Amino acid sequence: MRDSLRLQFGVYDAALRELTIANAGGTLPLLVHNGEVTEVNVGGMPLGLLPEAEYDEVTLSLSPGDMVIFASDGIHESMNKEQEEFGVDRLKALLSTVMPNDPGFKVAQRIVKATDEHTGPAACRTTTARSSSPRHRRLRSDFSKLPIIY
Repeated sequence: MRDSLRLQFGVYDAALRELTIANAGGTLPLLVHNGEVTEVNVGGMPLGLLPEAEYDEVTLSLSPGDMVIFASDGIHESMNKEQEEFGVDRLKALLSTVMPNDPGFKVAQRIVKATDEHTGPAACRTTTARSSSPRHRRLRSDFSKLPIIY
């Protein structure tokens, strides 16, 4: 079996408010726009599987308040004691409640909290972190499933 790497890559052009995304084996990014959450259809195989592989890219024109969520498979696959994954539908439902002015770190905390609640306390591997900002509270969670938000 060959070594491979899953990677999502984005380049943001602030002047044009455009985000160009490529995806090599990661989960589909999610676009939050006006309370609607849609999957960004950009896929590809993990890096390293086929040397000649080519990757598509998608360019999104973003409006003020839009968010693009790059969630690891650790979020989607967080499993509860009934062996049910958290899944993209639960993540989309949570993201549909995000307000355009919600800061990214708060959205990330909500996602991690929701997956922790889904898996239950016995399943959570926790790490404690403190921000240097007094506005940020302690965050206890499994950072392997922390999303990246643009």
